[in-house]
Amino acid sequence: MIYSKWIIGAMPPEAEAIRRQVFVQEQGFSEQSQFDSLDERSWHLLVQEGDEIVATGRLTLDAEGCWKLGCIAVLPDFRGKHIGDFVVRLLVDRALSMPQAPIYVVAQQHAVEFYRRIGFVEEGEPFAIEGRPHQRMVFPKGASLSGCCGHQP
Repeated sequence: MIYSKWIIGAMPPEAEAIRRQVFVQEQGFSEQSQFDSLDERSWHLLVQEGDEIVATGRLTLDAEGCWKLGCIAVLPDFRGKHIGDFVVRLLVDRALSMPQAPIYVVAQQHAVEFYRRIGFVEEGEPFAIEGRPHQRMVFPKGASLSGCCGHQP
């Protein structure tokens, strides 16, 4: 069974551990780029399968008043089970339930198609973060979540 839990404010240690494993150890990003002051004022999502926390994501109201999805990470042994899709849909759903504001994600280039299937569209040109290509993607105003569990309807 899969469960989810929201924590507002200080990042839970489980989220920190997953982000460190996925982004720092596995993907080679610096700790400075993965942990910032936004963690103290964000909504943190933890996803649990059985007794283990297996994924996390973060929702933050940025300085421009937009909802930013970020820090979406799934432990390697749990990938391919649509848990990442579940995390993104929960983050978008939470943002849609809050005061109306644009919603966006800064996606690694290899994940652009994944976000497209959920309903995001590219905005602007790709750019690099620590030498890796990324793409800003927005969730169109008035859109609803498309597909289900990574599949088109």
